[in-house]
Amino acid sequence: MKKLAVLVANGQRPNHPKILQILKDAEEIICVDNGYEIVQKLNIVPSVLIGDLDSVNLNSVNQNVEVIKKENQNLSDLEKALHYCIEKNFTKIYLIGSTGLRDDHNLANLMLITDFIEKLDITVLSDEYEINAIKGKMKFSCKKGTQISLISIDANNQVTTNGLKYNLNNEALRSSSQGLSNLVTEDNFSIESEKPILLFRKLL
Repeated sequence: MKKLAVLVANGQRPNHPKILQILKDAEEIICVDNGYEIVQKLNIVPSVLIGDLDSVNLNSVNQNVEVIKKENQNLSDLEKALHYCIEKNFTKIYLIGSTGLRDDHNLANLMLITDFIEKLDITVLSDEYEINAIKGKMKFSCKKGTQISLISIDANNQVTTNGLKYNLNNEALRSSSQGLSNLVTEDNFSIESEKPILLFRKLL
């Protein structure tokens, strides 16, 4: 069984009922710097607060929260938190609050999850999408008609899909936008890729 942690970054505050329920049910919540403000407004006390702590009011932090200061400026606070998760043997990560507000951070965070693809099973949750970095062959359960998009990190990536309106058969996406706005046609679908690919599933 995978050991689960919920990471809350300093991005857009979530409003989707599914995300709020995940936060409510989580046994281990790790706040990345001022991601603490998000859970504080939801009246949730996290387990850990980690980062360089330059944007969080430490005087407002609950005394039961473990505060870990890591000042390495060569790593983002999110990357520090992901390394911490590996150290603590977490394997499944829900990443909340890593999208919205800062476009540069949004892109960097999506690229970052591909860097950890071999060590952590990370699902990014925004109010619009569930996002995974995948490699190899994976199968997903999904409601028929769900909108999905595939974005390959490498233009020469060979991809095979099944269960989608527009399937690929061991072929590369011809452009960065070719994989946008596909649809699931069955109760599950599969993707096989040689190199990392970002999968976006519309959050219903």
